Amino acid sequence: MTTKPPARTRWIALPAIAAVVLISGCTAAETEADVSASLSSMQASVPEALSLSESGRQENLSSRRLAPVYWSGRIDGEDRLYREFVQAEDQGDPITTSLYYMMANEPFDPDFTSVWNAEASIGTSISDDNTITVDVGPGAFAADVSPEQAELAVQQLVYTATAAAWTSGLLSEGAAPGVRLLIGGRTGQSAFDHVDLDRRLVRDAQLRAPVWIIDPQYGAKQKADSVTLNGVAEEYPGGLHWKIAEAENPEQVVADGTFERDQLDGEAFSVSIPLTPGIYEVTVWGIGSDGAEHGADTKHFTIGEG
Repeated sequence: MTTKPPARTRWIALPAIAAVVLISGCTAAETEADVSASLSSMQASVPEALSLSESGRQENLSSRRLAPVYWSGRIDGEDRLYREFVQAEDQGDPITTSLYYMMANEPFDPDFTSVWNAEASIGTSISDDNTITVDVGPGAFAADVSPEQAELAVQQLVYTATAAAWTSGLLSEGAAPGVRLLIGGRTGQSAFDHVDLDRRLVRDAQLRAPVWIIDPQYGAKQKADSVTLNGVAEEYPGGLHWKIAEAENPEQVVADGTFERDQLDGEAFSVSIPLTPGIYEVTVWGIGSDGAEHGADTKHFTIGEG
């Protein structure tokens, strides 16, 4: 990838704040709580805003000190948000680091995409009510997109900024995290000429991917005789299913199954599967009430010699 000039960052750091919401039994899998009572302080037009505790449960999943970045992916005819962890060049603070990577780079998974343009001017600050102010240069909004794409891109930024704040321990107890988005230092602008930025933006829970493989990430390589499959998924009437096939011949399935009760923790799933060295494709999907497959997420990964 082409190396971009470093972002110009304006950062106002809070004192180090330990996260109050504790997640017991967390593994590398992402866990999520049910959406708590509606947030009356948020805009009524924003559906299913995520609470502080739910945002934390979403992001509190990895001991790897990597930057969280969200991308858009199309599934079942709709665009949804997925996350990857990346080794990103430090831009002075964790939120700017994740946002800069999101705008200047491409996702690992070829099924994911982004309409943001690289922009060297990114400033961030965070207040004690968990409002993250993000000031982005106008060049980031250069893409010609539809209103729906613009809304998803803004949510991609909101998810990425709040994820970086959570995983870095920058959120205080209480208010759900949100974002004030400025363009070139100006408030009340319009993102991509479609999304009015005259309000505090919060996560829209309806835009999360319905099935989401967290580990292994696309292109992951590991030396082991098994793979641990971690992720989150909605509840499906016909259950949640998985299969692993040869990457070069997806019809050649080497292992498959249905997640059993002891492999599920709420919406989180986890299972370890023994494998010989090779390049594999893993797929997880749910069976809906119509008997059809829904939400399939697929990743390629490599098991090397031990």
